[in-house]
Amino acid sequence: MSSVLVVDDHELFRKGLIAALSEVVADGIDWLEAGSLRETLAILAARGPVSLVVLDLKLPDTQGFGALSALRQAYPQQRVLVISASADDAIHHHVLALGAWGFAGKSATATSLRDLLAAALSLGTRRADQGVSDPAHARAARDNPVGYAHVQRLGERHLQVLELLLRGCSNQQIVTETGLALGTVKNYVSAVLICFEARSRAHLLSLFK
Repeated sequence: MSSVLVVDDHELFRKGLIAALSEVVADGIDWLEAGSLRETLAILAARGPVSLVVLDLKLPDTQGFGALSALRQAYPQQRVLVISASADDAIHHHVLALGAWGFAGKSATATSLRDLLAAALSLGTRRADQGVSDPAHARAARDNPVGYAHVQRLGERHLQVLELLLRGCSNQQIVTETGLALGTVKNYVSAVLICFEARSRAHLLSLFK
């Protein structure tokens, strides 16, 4: 069962977010809550890393990006989706640079958050015996066995974004092709780059040449 830890110091927001997401995501998620960095670290210490931490940047016992930095230092493999009242691009880029899996503004729709949640929970769950059934799989299997091993870790939406990246599509072109919000596309692109340990889009393309 997937487990999601929602971290926000406002209880009403935590419960509201969980209620909204519970209506649009599949059953079988163990929802956990924390109102501070201290509570978050205590939960993770007691049960180990969870499938995803949804982390508010502003917590009462930290400042700035302190909560994310502390969480990444204590649990470097923990997948973290940062949420913030500000959807500023500079904040988005900074949290990704600090190692967050993704970023969303608190004004994001439930559907956008659902897509991000599904992406975060699906990454790494693809079974190796599902076969080569799409262009990204086929290209990786044919040209790059190491790349194919990485592709096997991607979910369906990640594979779609990967194929568009391999075609040289910009973020806006990916938005047009997929119908996803721009912020959601940015998170998918970042996740794909992280999966392949690629420093840039050009580096990603070079892995498939």
